[in-house]
Amino acid sequence: MCGIFGFIDPHSSPDNYHILHNMSSSLIHRGPDDYGYWYDKNTGVGLGHRRLSVIDLSSYGHQPMISQSGNLVLIYNGEIYNHLELKKLLMDNGEEFIGHSDTEILLLCLQKWGLLKTLNKISGMFSFALWDINERAIYLARDRVGEKPLYYGWAKNIFIFASELKSIIIHPKFSKEINNGALISQIRYGYISCPQSIYKNIWKLPPGSFLKISLDSIQHHSLSKPNEYWSPIETAINGINNPFKGDEATALHVLSELLTESVKNRMVSDVPVGAFLSGGVDSSTIVSIMQSIHNRPVNTFTIGFNKNAYNEAPYAKAVAQFLGTNHHELYVTSSDILSVIPKIPEIWDEPFSDTSSIPIYLLSKLTRENVTVSLSGDGGDELFGGYNRHYRLHGLWNYLKYIPFPLSRLISFCLELVPSPVINEVTDKLPFNRIIDRSFGDKLAKFSRLLKTRDINKVYSQLTTHCDDYKSVLINMEHSENNYNDFMNIDVKEITSLIMLIDLIRYLPGDILTKLDRATMAVSLEARTPFLDHKLIEYSWTLPLSMKINKRKGKWILRKLLNQYIPEELIERKKAGFDMPIDNWLRIELRDWAEDLLSKERIDGEGLLRADLIRKRWDEHIQRKKNWQQYIWGILMFESWYEHWMKA
Repeated sequence: MCGIFGFIDPHSSPDNYHILHNMSSSLIHRGPDDYGYWYDKNTGVGLGHRRLSVIDLSSYGHQPMISQSGNLVLIYNGEIYNHLELKKLLMDNGEEFIGHSDTEILLLCLQKWGLLKTLNKISGMFSFALWDINERAIYLARDRVGEKPLYYGWAKNIFIFASELKSIIIHPKFSKEINNGALISQIRYGYISCPQSIYKNIWKLPPGSFLKISLDSIQHHSLSKPNEYWSPIETAINGINNPFKGDEATALHVLSELLTESVKNRMVSDVPVGAFLSGGVDSSTIVSIMQSIHNRPVNTFTIGFNKNAYNEAPYAKAVAQFLGTNHHELYVTSSDILSVIPKIPEIWDEPFSDTSSIPIYLLSKLTRENVTVSLSGDGGDELFGGYNRHYRLHGLWNYLKYIPFPLSRLISFCLELVPSPVINEVTDKLPFNRIIDRSFGDKLAKFSRLLKTRDINKVYSQLTTHCDDYKSVLINMEHSENNYNDFMNIDVKEITSLIMLIDLIRYLPGDILTKLDRATMAVSLEARTPFLDHKLIEYSWTLPLSMKINKRKGKWILRKLLNQYIPEELIERKKAGFDMPIDNWLRIELRDWAEDLLSKERIDGEGLLRADLIRKRWDEHIQRKKNWQQYIWGILMFESWYEHWMKA
């Protein structure tokens, strides 16, 4: 795992070596073990790399790496999990290698087969930049689902790219102007979805795509659109149209083989490997397979909370004890969590409002003290129907269709009469709060919003929004956000499958994988996600929905697989995740910090958001009239980011 960065400066400034050094220093957390630059003053092409050594720890894995022909220069971030298979294929054709890094194998594949054929052959998580000296063009590419980030765009007349924004904005010619459309996405959904970034003229390279940029196009200040080499939409439609024809036992056998192969490939490393373990279905499945193929106890890691309602650590410990892993757990206090909050703008370097980023960072920090690579269960929810909106919406939507619309609006109005914080507080204190959701009031508020619509195109937005009336809080914003309605013309008729597909396209790379990448790389930890092997993704879409969602439970077939390793009673409980009492912290421990960031003078001075509405909702939250946690947290994450980066 590494960090990459570079630029093409048509005027070839003499300061470019110094600029490469500064860009490198900003990404040291992504690659503390080694670094390198390559610069051609004739073309103004500068490439740089920070290395976290995982495969082939020797100097043979040093980057930038030049091809045997001398005409290609590669910088690469990630892991190619089938690199040994590709190496054998190349050696059978007479190729020779000086080391055993996957970088060398990737570069030779690119030299022998070209870009598109290589992208279709490799399996892994990656982003890379390839400079072709003969073509006088650079190619940028990103893995199929967006596990590894890659930003690109303009610093005035200079083409620039990097793994993280902090490496781009350090360029002296970069102008920090806020992208209003991206701000809409952040306020509304809590993250900025691809291809936008928070800055004007900087974009995220979409997952499963590549981009060719020639010197001529840079001189004319023009960029073509990225080219897609793998499509989740085509994958889903192809799977649905060509369904798996076997019974559940056969489907389970195929799933087991694919997932075991994926786990094996992701355990290949020249440094210690471990796994995150929450005690839920996804992480427990990954750890179970790891332990079944490993001849020593697997290192597993979890964090716990002292408040029982939020603590999943005992479940993880029970799974670890049953499997016989070498388990590590850390109980964190509210002060531990609060201490991370000032670090969020620096770590994520564009506004990001997922509160679970805080415990993921603390878990990564604990894990890095013991291993360099950790496997994660991320992706299981998106593939096998693990979110509430996957396994509850279909039935709910069918019921709603039979309620007269005026009546459903009246029910919605009545539900909103009781403040959600009051309902949350009551349910949190109930002795059976493991049965009733501890954020039941917030779920009820979300349900009340669904009652107000009969437009299926708006359902996903209603289910995932953090700010329903985002337009009212933004000042003079052009509404240029990526609209979820763009996906409603996809030829997927079943509503649950459609929402799972949108999650795979939007939520997974925009939120989940962004959270995982930044949290782990902030402490120089490599995270690997076995569920996101493209063969497994393609297989999952061939399975009938009944094998994913059954008896009002998601991940049905995964549960069946896990039961081959672990007794059912160790796993079967209500889905929790990394919940934290942010709503109450905002009223008490975080109140002074929030008051400062939400001051009317500060917000009015920035000229972007409406301070009067924000202050009104802040007061309602403080007074427990309504739980505006997600709304307020999104504003706070933007304001803390603005303070850290725009005023620097």
